[in-house]
Amino acid sequence: MHPRFAEFFRFCLVGGVAFVVDTSLFELFVAAGCPVQLARLPSIAIAMQVSYLLNSHFTFRHHAGVSMTSWLRFIASNSVAALLNYSVFFLLLHFVLDADNLLARQTALVSGTAVGLVFNYWANRRFTFAARRP
Repeated sequence: MHPRFAEFFRFCLVGGVAFVVDTSLFELFVAAGCPVQLARLPSIAIAMQVSYLLNSHFTFRHHAGVSMTSWLRFIASNSVAALLNYSVFFLLLHFVLDADNLLARQTALVSGTAVGLVFNYWANRRFTFAARRP
């Protein structure tokens, strides 16, 4: 298997775990009475932290590794992706789908996540976990 493909596959596995964290927390916050649009904010933030830890130890383990610098880079680059993710989510629920319907909420959540996937991989590979330079 080509190393870049293997890395992307690991990235997608980590993304799957982060997605489960995101969607589980999101639905938990909604069930607790949090407005749908607001429930997504802490669920994304927590899922981002899970993603950073798993990507630094699993996906990009041969790169720069865990450090305050890589974490700050991760927050910066993934905040852009989270904004794209949330924007798609919000627009779908506001203009197209019914926010009171579980399937509609999950469709919006998956759609937003898909939009950020490619950008997140590129940003993490090139910026967050850039290979160490001698």
